This record gives sequence, C-alpha cells and structure tokens, in this order.
Amino acid sequence: MADLTLPPRPDLSTGEATAAATGTPARRPTAWRLVRGQVAHASRDIWRTPVAMVVSLALPLLFLAISGLAAGATPGSSGDAAIQRLVPGAAVFAVAMSAFVMLAYSVALAGEQGILKRLRGTPLPAWAYLAGRTGAAAWVAVAGTVLMVAVGAFAYGLRVPLRMLPAALLGLLVTIVTLAVLGFAIATLVRGAQAVMGITMGSVVLLGFVSDMYGFGADMPGWLASIGWALPLRHAVEVLALPLDPTATGSGIAVSSLAALLAWGAVGGLLATRSFALDAPAGRHVARARRTARGGTLNFGSASPLGLVWGQLRYANRSIWREPVFA
Repeated sequence: MADLTLPPRPDLSTGEATAAATGTPARRPTAWRLVRGQVAHASRDIWRTPVAMVVSLALPLLFLAISGLAAGATPGSSGDAAIQRLVPGAAVFAVAMSAFVMLAYSVALAGEQGILKRLRGTPLPAWAYLAGRTGAAAWVAVAGTVLMVAVGAFAYGLRVPLRMLPAALLGLLVTIVTLAVLGFAIATLVRGAQAVMGITMGSVVLLGFVSDMYGFGADMPGWLASIGWALPLRHAVEVLALPLDPTATGSGIAVSSLAALLAWGAVGGLLATRSFALDAPAGRHVARARRTARGGTLNFGSASPLGLVWGQLRYANRSIWREPVFA
C-alpha cells in the first residue's frame, strides 16, 4: 500500500487559507495596517475607560473654566487679554494629560499585566503596539486642543489668527511627540502603574505653576522662572501661545521653544530605548514565611480577632510604604 501523506492544514490566522484557495502566496501585513489596527484597538480601550476621557478632556475643560474665573475672564465676554493666554495653557494641559500621563500609565499597566511580555509570543512587533498607543493618545490630545480652542472662541471670545494656523499645528505636533516620548521614558524608568500615574500627573499639576500654564501672569523669583524655562511644559505653552497672540508678527513659530522641545524629546527617546524592556517588572519571588502563633494573641497569623486585625494592619502599612504614589 502506498504511503499517503496529507498536506499541512492552512493557518487561518495568517491568511494561508485564502492563499491556498486563490493560488497566490500569503502576504505579510504592511506596517501601516499593523499600526492602524493597533490605533483602533487602543482607541476603543480609551473610549471604554471613563477615567481616561475624564482626565484627558473633562479635567482640562474644568481647568479652563476655573482659571478663567480666577483671572477675571467671564463667559460671554470678548477681547479679554487673559483668555488669549489661558487657552494655550489649557490646551497644553489637555495634551499632557493624554499624551504624557495616560499614555505612560497605559504602558506601565500593560507591563504589570504581562501584555508586553506576551507580545514576544505573537507575530505583532512591539513597535506596532507602542505606535498604536501613541496614535490613540495623539488624536485624544488633538481633540482636547480643539475643544479648548472652541470653548475659548465661542464662550470667551478667543481670537484665532488664521494666518498663524500652520505655526500652531507645528507646535502642537512637536508638543505631542515630545510629551509622548517622555511618557514612554517615565513608564520604563518607574516601576508600578500607580507610581507612574502619581509621578506624571503630579509633575504636570505642580510644574504648571512655574511653567505659566495657568496663565495668571504673576511675577516669580528669577530662580523659579529659570526652572520653568528649563522644563518642557513652559516651551509647550509658548509654541501654542505665540500663534494665538493677535499682536504677534512674522510666522508665529517659537523657534527656540521648538528646539527645546525637540531636545527634550531626544533625551526622552534615548532613555526610553535604553531602558525599555518587554518584561513586566519582576516581583519579589521569595516571600517572608508566615509566623505561627506561639501563645500570643498579637502574633501575625493568629486566628484571634486582635491577631487578624494586627496582621492586616501590618499588611496595609507595608503596601503603603512600598507604593511611591502614596508619598
């Protein structure tokens, strides 16, 4: 009897079934198709996470309203000089929340959950996954900026010089890229998604005071103003505030601030590429053995009510001390 060998079954996930049926060789998906699919996946993840939309859109809008009241700009007024500075600051706040805070948090959380590690066992390249996360954060940042400008124009009479629109788009693009790269750097250098959230959001809120992001125009000490100019948020405000200034002349491009943002992006990219790993942060493999009760009611592991409370108190204290976000 002749030896019969069956042909290998086509792999449905790689398109071999279609190739076998049509007689054409299977093609690998293009880079654009990979990134587009990951952007769509990350976008659905953002829409299904209410806190992401609140932090990226609702919080900056609330910030604009409160800052406007504090600066004396009331809705319905027009030509207020304060609003010309408040809207760029609110736009930078929206961009920072989406392209820096939430992007860094999502990457750190994916590392904790083992998603980045499991990518090694899939055909999807890691760069495509990260590009998808960046693309989703980018369109949310653009949506937040458009929302801030629209509210400023319709509610506060913000004047938007159309001839400065190319400069504003260039500044917005450089700001998004720089903050996204810095977000990746923080996600790789800091262990723990909650710690990443606390550090990124805390730095944006606190450094906003020295970066003129709140638009109050208060005089600061020279050394504090120097710190603000050394950080990227101040330059991000400048590249968006100059194109929205009706009195500005020329192209409206803040060349020095753009150069500073690109420099920060280069530093963040270097840190991210050197320290980024697909593995989740390794936990402690060796756990301390539970102490057995030896006649006392307060020993850890005791079955008495006081022993249980004492054990949980020690556990909660250790959790607080090991989580930098509490500090």
